[in-house]
Amino acid sequence: ALATAFLIPPTSLARAPTPANKLPPSRSRKCALAVMSAEPLRLSRRALAFGGLPAALLLPGLVQAQEEDKDLARIREGYAIMQDLVGNWDTYAGTKDAVKGDNVRRQVGYVGRNALTRINKVLLRKGVDIDALEEIQSGLARVDADSYSAVFADSSTSPKRGYQYMDDAKKAAKKVLKVYKGMMEDNGFLQDAVP
Repeated sequence: ALATAFLIPPTSLARAPTPANKLPPSRSRKCALAVMSAEPLRLSRRALAFGGLPAALLLPGLVQAQEEDKDLARIREGYAIMQDLVGNWDTYAGTKDAVKGDNVRRQVGYVGRNALTRINKVLLRKGVDIDALEEIQSGLARVDADSYSAVFADSSTSPKRGYQYMDDAKKAAKKVLKVYKGMMEDNGFLQDAVP
């Protein structure tokens, strides 16, 4: 509905067709009639997408604002996931006897997909301080590595047990949450977000 609202004045269609912009005979007659008439030509969404001006060129600010809103929502969702993970660590990580490393890995976006999956790209688009971005990314990788090791530690000859790896993962998750919160505060992303 938004795309059909764009009107193209007849003067913009007055150039002669060239091989690059040649239209089929039925469409060229319609364009010729539109050029001869005083009324502008209305283009459908399909015409805008395949033959007219893309909506992204007509409204670049709107498209950029929508992307920024998606990015901000994803950053805030990632923050909420980290708060939930640290706050409910025992639920996700399991007990000393039965560690659940894959549950923690799922929360930090390394198993499956969630808001923290490739969060570095979103943070880069938002212009976040590169040091904070690197700390968050390396912290998430540390949580993932320790959680992965915990899954196999009890069945291996490693002197470190699974729950010890999960303790290290918990420390890394707390550090990530602290850096993430600081990044949110520094960039003003906490407004209307979970405190």
